[in-house]
Amino acid sequence: MYHSGQPQIRCILFFVLVLFAQCSDSSNVGIFASPNHIAVDSSNDRLFISQSPKELFSLVASTAEDIGDQPIVSADQNENVYDILPAVTTHMAVYASGTLSRLFVMGGFVNDLGNTVLNRVLVLDFDGVSFSEPDFSPIEITDGADATDETDNSFADLLVDQQTGVLYITDATAGMLYAFSAVDGTTVTGPLTVAGEPQGMSLDNGRLYICNTSSVDAEQLINVVNVSDDTTTGIDIGAPCQTIAVQSNNTGAVLLVKPSNDQKILIHTVNTTTYAASAAIAAASTTYAAGELTSGAGITSSISDIVISVDSAGLIYAYLSELDGNIQMVSVPADLSAYLVQTLSTSIPNLTKGAVLEFADGSASQAFIVGETGALVTTDIGAATVQIHN
Repeated sequence: MYHSGQPQIRCILFFVLVLFAQCSDSSNVGIFASPNHIAVDSSNDRLFISQSPKELFSLVASTAEDIGDQPIVSADQNENVYDILPAVTTHMAVYASGTLSRLFVMGGFVNDLGNTVLNRVLVLDFDGVSFSEPDFSPIEITDGADATDETDNSFADLLVDQQTGVLYITDATAGMLYAFSAVDGTTVTGPLTVAGEPQGMSLDNGRLYICNTSSVDAEQLINVVNVSDDTTTGIDIGAPCQTIAVQSNNTGAVLLVKPSNDQKILIHTVNTTTYAASAAIAAASTTYAAGELTSGAGITSSISDIVISVDSAGLIYAYLSELDGNIQMVSVPADLSAYLVQTLSTSIPNLTKGAVLEFADGSASQAFIVGETGALVTTDIGAATVQIHN
């Protein structure tokens, strides 16, 4: 019986190996355990992923191939960088400075007194081979007032304006928006006061959109900052919000918002004349309501992040990462007349942060989302399929 069953076992093993090869990315099989943040340098075609404790990965963004041994920063790889990273990265962004990828990393850092502080931004330059820390790192976030202490504030979001070279950070505790030079770390303006509790941000066409989770109705506005002169308008969506994504095309701007007090996604156009109002976009299907997705009607679990992009034809695509492993792809035609929804199912639970790879003209080619259970999910913009990189 042993000899008669052996060929069958071999066939089963062969089938398993073939199936594994078809479903896996051989360039980085098994390298991820618990990735939590992602940043893409489109100019240099680099993708960076953080993972606790104190690890960094660097991949070629367009192919997901490893750049060197991975993780590129760990307890036994680039130990000098490992030593200065926070135990848990809370925010990460990247700025392309020529051939350098300049990473901005936030988390809990230990100061000279041995206390953990949250108001620092570690700056790391990556040239494709090695890391270095510029002289102005770390950037200390402070409002300059002796009577206040920002070391334990809640910093809600961090992003970089690639066009102007400005790093923006929201402070939910103090109600502040900070702006630093991505070139030398100096203060560019402000800090600017934002009434309430500023949260997630999105940058589009010279406007910085800021969510607000304030419990005060009058403060529950999306603050829209004109980055050229710091003038501000407000869009009232009738709810506090935490996560936001905005994308323009030649017709106008599409805004997606996750209210902080409800499991829904609002899908609106922005009044780009006043930047003080928005309007619901019609649903292309009667399955969904105009201007919103709700639980059971476009949403299958908790939404973690919103990634938005535009393709070369002006179609706008947004990707909603969900904890159950689904990605909701929301598409809006170039005339912004109606939205469609398609579920991209994956086997990866706890999908969280995302980013996009863009061409030089600003149109996007790929979207990336990390799964905290140990995977990177990629999809071509507009495609109905995903690829899993473990």
